[in-house]
Amino acid sequence: MKQKEKFEKLAVKVRKEEVTVDPKRVVVHLSSEVVDEAAVSVLAKGLNFATIPKRMPVEEIISTVEVSLFRLPKVQAEEVRQDASRVLRKAKPPKSNILAQKRKSLNELMRSESIVVSKLDKGNATVVLDAVDYYRNMEQLLSDAVYRKSKNDPTNRIVKKVKNLVQTPVWTALLQEICDQWD
Repeated sequence: MKQKEKFEKLAVKVRKEEVTVDPKRVVVHLSSEVVDEAAVSVLAKGLNFATIPKRMPVEEIISTVEVSLFRLPKVQAEEVRQDASRVLRKAKPPKSNILAQKRKSLNELMRSESIVVSKLDKGNATVVLDAVDYYRNMEQLLSDAVYRKSKNDPTNRIVKKVKNLVQTPVWTALLQEICDQWD
């Protein structure tokens, strides 16, 4: 009971403390293009900030559910489909976590081909660069002698090694154990 009371007091205290972030410290603007205040305030939230979609991504949810059902018996798979369908029909998108003006500014920034938004190498900051400068710097880095172009695409070789590894008795037993837990 005491732990619950402590948690409730802590939760109230956290809600009262408003975290303020100075956008000038977390968004470094090195581009010659003008980025409006609304876009900067959204970028200040960090590159992991995700806006809530305007509509429910029904197709994505259904495809994810379908991929998960291939190992289930047909009867159970159909029950899951029905449950998912029922939930999706009743579902309403959550309230937006961003103002309309900020969403518009962010969309304009994302559509701009002359600007690149990236994470700063050090620290927890976002940098806005001219695309020309960004790609010039990338080419300069890649032209260094440290990097060389591969003669062959290594993807097939790596996939083959992973398949062989997964087919070893230890991995097969581990995967079977994991699958059995889902049954």
